[in-house]
Amino acid sequence: MSFLRRDRADSPPDPPPDGISMTIDDVFWIGPPAGAGLTVAQRAVARRAPGTVLTGALAGAGTLKPGDHALHAGSRYQIVRIEVFREHVERVQPPRNVGLVLGAQVAKDTFNAGEQLRFER
Repeated sequence: MSFLRRDRADSPPDPPPDGISMTIDDVFWIGPPAGAGLTVAQRAVARRAPGTVLTGALAGAGTLKPGDHALHAGSRYQIVRIEVFREHVERVQPPRNVGLVLGAQVAKDTFNAGEQLRFER
């Protein structure tokens, strides 16, 4: 049903995330459980969401997408995945409560609740 598809050329470009900020509510790490043997379910969880996750409410204006960068304490961290109520989304605009998955290479103790994040493409 091609008449329902929207052509990418006709779509307005997403506004950059430069105007978006987020105060971190919670920081946690999702990964494989400790132990030698993993069950099939445990492997599925580890593949789906490995790494440090930051939760909070977005404020400001713009569109945030996976691949954009979170700016914190002079460092840039690529956003691997964005979750809204346990659903993976390809773009999100404020005001929304989100979970930002930064990946397994980012240490959880880099971030603290109450700190501010800014974003850039």
